[in-house]
Amino acid sequence: MIFQFMEKYRTPILIAVLLGMAGFGVWVFVVQWFRGPSKGEIKAKEVVASFVVGDEKHEITRRDLYMSGSLAGSTADLEKRQANLLSRLIREKLVDAAGVNISDEELQEILDKEVREPIAQANDGKFDPQAYIQFCNRIYRRTPSAFEAALREDARLAKLMREVDRAIGLHSSEEILQQFQKQFQKIKLKGVIFDPATFEAKSKLEKNENGDYSADALAKLAEYWKGLSDDEKKRFHKGGALLTAEYVGFLFGKDRYKDDAVLDDDFKKVNPISKTSLEELTKEFEPDDAVLAKLKGRVDRHRQEYGIDKDADIDEVFEKRKQRFVEEWKILKLLKKIHEDLAKKSAAGETIDLADVAKKNNLSYFKFSNMTLQDLTNHADVPGTYPFQLQGLKPGTLLTMRNVVTPETDPFDQGVVDVVAKHGSIWRLVEKDLSPIPNLNAVRDDVAKDFETKEAEKLRTAAIEGFQKAMDQVLDAKVKDFAATVKADIEKEIQEEIQGLDPEKDKDRIEEIKSQKDEEAKARIDEEKEKYRGEAFDAALSEASDALIVEEGFFLPYEAVREPVLDKDKVTSEDMARSFLRREFRVLHDQAAADKFVEPGTVSEPVKSVAYRGFEGIAKLEAKKVPTDEDMFLRPMLLAQAEFALQRKSAAAEDKPSMWDYEHLKSGDFHLVAVELDKEIEQRREDERKAEESRKRLEAERKRRLEERQKAIRKENGAEEAPKDEPRPVKK
Repeated sequence: MIFQFMEKYRTPILIAVLLGMAGFGVWVFVVQWFRGPSKGEIKAKEVVASFVVGDEKHEITRRDLYMSGSLAGSTADLEKRQANLLSRLIREKLVDAAGVNISDEELQEILDKEVREPIAQANDGKFDPQAYIQFCNRIYRRTPSAFEAALREDARLAKLMREVDRAIGLHSSEEILQQFQKQFQKIKLKGVIFDPATFEAKSKLEKNENGDYSADALAKLAEYWKGLSDDEKKRFHKGGALLTAEYVGFLFGKDRYKDDAVLDDDFKKVNPISKTSLEELTKEFEPDDAVLAKLKGRVDRHRQEYGIDKDADIDEVFEKRKQRFVEEWKILKLLKKIHEDLAKKSAAGETIDLADVAKKNNLSYFKFSNMTLQDLTNHADVPGTYPFQLQGLKPGTLLTMRNVVTPETDPFDQGVVDVVAKHGSIWRLVEKDLSPIPNLNAVRDDVAKDFETKEAEKLRTAAIEGFQKAMDQVLDAKVKDFAATVKADIEKEIQEEIQGLDPEKDKDRIEEIKSQKDEEAKARIDEEKEKYRGEAFDAALSEASDALIVEEGFFLPYEAVREPVLDKDKVTSEDMARSFLRREFRVLHDQAAADKFVEPGTVSEPVKSVAYRGFEGIAKLEAKKVPTDEDMFLRPMLLAQAEFALQRKSAAAEDKPSMWDYEHLKSGDFHLVAVELDKEIEQRREDERKAEESRKRLEAERKRRLEERQKAIRKENGAEEAPKDEPRPVKK
């Protein structure tokens, strides 16, 4: 009814709704017009500061402060954030006043060096536009267009650095250029890199044509295994604890019993050991109508297993196989009774002999020694998956019997007994070794791999030590005369200092003097050797026959450390060695933040690769290359780092406020007026002072009340505190 009405008058209803919305909009507009702007809007437009650049005056509203976040946080940081905001605004206006622009070509060149080249290096040399979008969104939280606009502004500031610095009295462009050149010099390295693959090939154990280890290889493995500690051997074990378990049970699977006649024969046959049959042992168990109904119900539920197509066949199949079903039921009842008797004995602390139980009851018995749970479950003689439940047992405990038939429950877990591995069973956990030492034969391949890895490491270490030894020989020859002179001078100094000391009474003092002087001599000789380490490195290259000699130059360390790790399956060993040389020999990179700069000719100590496991090497700083002016102005991000380092260094040396401090801005050439900001800061300070006074009053009141409460408690207990000059009364 309603829908018919709406369908009939759809057009008038739509016109009425639109007219209502338009009327509401007009009403809101009129109300707002007569009411005027809100207090919040008026406050947002309030001018809180102004400054002059050239002949033009610029105003800063409270909205500007709010949008920049300068009003957030504590008072301690308020002045600093506002000063940073004013500094940025003044710089931007200075750039605008100078009319400095960055062309699209210049911006593209900056983007290539700052962003696109690193992205391409991380993507097998191909630039990925999607990766560029993700870079802008994740790193700078901007769209690509917004990021490029911000980069253009940074470049404008960099291009005007000389004029800006002259206008505000900070460091000159020449100073910043010198800092940039010092901080971001390109370097050339030569490295002796030891590839683990070289030594792995030499450490391989010999195998014959059948793939088996040779007698010599087996002897090496046996000797290696013998030298390992117990803890080192245990780490080769896999698969969890080793279990020793016993099993007593009876299998019903048709793989063993080809037909029902075989089971019937086994059931009635007299065992020569027990002198009885299962038929005699199970005489006490007779199925009643309820049990027979359940056995028949099993046939009904599993028709497919018995080849039944229609209901009429159920009675026929059950009557035909009834004797087998009853015999299986009796055997399981026997197992349940045995399990109950064993559980009572176990609880009483009596010894359980499952092998004897199996003999007396015509059952199967197996003992599985020192096997993992997985191996035990996969063993050909283990029926079913019940061994998994052994892992939660304590040694000596019986596993709760799972496959038990009673008139009240389903006769079997799966309902069908004449399929593979259906059984009744009793399990007992004999022993459990949580951290076993495996047999060498069981873990030979893993031990061989470990042996080969260790041997490769030994060979690599020996090769590096050989290279260092060759360097030491060159250094010893270079400083031979110098060392002789130093030792002679030190000997004279020793004789002068021990003169007058008694050889017996002052024996310890004499030894101390000699030790100190020997250390001093060594330090002076080592210092002299450092002058020739580069020369020794070059001379020892001929001894590095097992190493890769690679050279990289000229590259910018700042960019190299950001390179992605190469995929070892897609590149050569030399490619990985070059990447290792560029990325990880940080000791040969300048550290401007710590004011540490490496001189050409410096040789590193051995460095182990983090990215390329097994790689190790020694490298030399061959040369440095100073960046050009163009490099500086096309890298505004790096330029900002250089300027920051220069400012930090100047502030530490001169210990004076920055030109961008709040007070300096107000007293500078920009005619900065910030009365409202001053009021804001003063009000914040006053609020904090009042809050601190209130906190102190509350704390004093809390302590007073606590003391009164404690005094009242002591008075109630008859132990009111006595005056200091009187003895405390003793409570009787």
